[in-house]
Amino acid sequence: MAEKPTYEELEQRVNELEGKSALRDKTEGLLKALRVAGIGFLDWNLKTNEIFLSDEAYRLYGLKPDKALNKTELITKIVHPDNLVYVQNNFDLAVHEGKRYSIEHRIMRPDGKVLWVHAKIQLTCDADGKPETLLGTIVDITGRKQAEEALRESAMKFRTFADFTYDWESWIGPDGKYIYISPACERITGYSPHEFIKDPGLLEKITHPEDRKLVSKHIHDYSDIEKVMDIDFRIITSSGETRWISHVCQPVHDNDGNWLGRRTSNRDITHQRELEAQLQHTKKMEAVGTLAGGMAHEFNNLMTAVLSYSSFLLTDLGQDDPMRKDVEEIRKAGKRASSLVKQLLAFSRKQVLQPAMLDLNSLLTDKEEMLRHLIGEDVELKMVPEQDLGRVKADPRQMEQVILNLAVNARDAMSQGGKLTIETANVELDEFYVSTHGDELKPGPYVMLAMSDTGMGMDKETLSQVFEPFFTTKDTGQGTGLGLSTVYGIVKQSSGDIRVYSEPEKGTIFKIYLPRMEEDVESLREVLEQ
Repeated sequence: MAEKPTYEELEQRVNELEGKSALRDKTEGLLKALRVAGIGFLDWNLKTNEIFLSDEAYRLYGLKPDKALNKTELITKIVHPDNLVYVQNNFDLAVHEGKRYSIEHRIMRPDGKVLWVHAKIQLTCDADGKPETLLGTIVDITGRKQAEEALRESAMKFRTFADFTYDWESWIGPDGKYIYISPACERITGYSPHEFIKDPGLLEKITHPEDRKLVSKHIHDYSDIEKVMDIDFRIITSSGETRWISHVCQPVHDNDGNWLGRRTSNRDITHQRELEAQLQHTKKMEAVGTLAGGMAHEFNNLMTAVLSYSSFLLTDLGQDDPMRKDVEEIRKAGKRASSLVKQLLAFSRKQVLQPAMLDLNSLLTDKEEMLRHLIGEDVELKMVPEQDLGRVKADPRQMEQVILNLAVNARDAMSQGGKLTIETANVELDEFYVSTHGDELKPGPYVMLAMSDTGMGMDKETLSQVFEPFFTTKDTGQGTGLGLSTVYGIVKQSSGDIRVYSEPEKGTIFKIYLPRMEEDVESLREVLEQ
């Protein structure tokens, strides 16, 4: 018969039971708190491989609370296949190296529903330092992941729209710093969005010096933050190119009306400005041409009378007559004036031309010796003709004058000697070139005549007036200022176009484009073959 426990033993037993009851109450209270917080609890005995899950953990995994679990069932069957290796590797590191386990992964519940969970596991060891238990928590983060994905999609849509706009868009915060800059800024300025964000003052730095005061005032004047402002200004790109920018700046607010800064849109309007300048130049040249043509006709009538009467007088005067020399000077001046009239008529495109099928290569070959004599020994002449050059329909004498006038202009620009290159080529002018250069041209085949020199070059102001009649940079008495205007008129009257490219100390290139008569060339070849 067993001995009855002593009073002390009974008291100790009661205390143990009360302690366990209190611990049980605390545990149940903790598990209840975790359930309310939506946090599952895990207690994994590594020695027995027994796994205890709280009710909330069972709910998250979609399992019945009475289902016993082991490692294989918990990891292999519940973890999403795409995350299985990732979870297993982190689990092994936690068990064998004691590393903190805090990862996010997907699980697949028995009902097929996929959830995202955030699992944290901490290793505890026994008195000998051997792994004993894994204690962990599991939280459902599916809602957060869905919100993050929705945010990513929204951001991607915004980026897709903003990043691929042709204009340079930006958002400037209330503190004056950039929040967002579209990639188009690099295409327009040569500077990346990162460079603008790193240096908020970069826009002012790359603004053209003549426009910097205007831009600086616009940037720093926020007295009326509700105002939509727009200005046009020039920038200097990273490659040194000057571009025109149309800048629009407007306020940005949230749904509650709070000011969030300013949204800016910057459009490259360089092409538009060039077209406007070209149109203004064309109108000016037309006006000057009309005036010059009218004056030339009136002046021509007067000079016809002067030349006629001076010729009559010379017929009546003997060789020894003292007045003969004066009359000869009158006729000589009349001829010079008549020559000027012809040049004015050429510029105004009102002279009578005699166009014919013309091979520019043959014309240049015929005039090569004359050109060498004209430009002098200090200037090297280089001819670069294209083989099988197409023919043009132009007045041979007028085209000869074009070539000689341009050669004289090149010679005068190379007072210390240099090189004159004359080149011909078959070219195709497309819609873009025609829309940006030749207001009277049509897309199609052309013959190009280019004459380039290594002379002093011209600045922008000179370039803008180079074809105007009577404009000259030479000293008084050194030129009439009608040479290039005559060239301009002849080319235009021949249905062509002329362009000039020049920079100070870098020489000048004149390019003439005349319509290529391809059908006439083919017809001529057929005749020759027969």
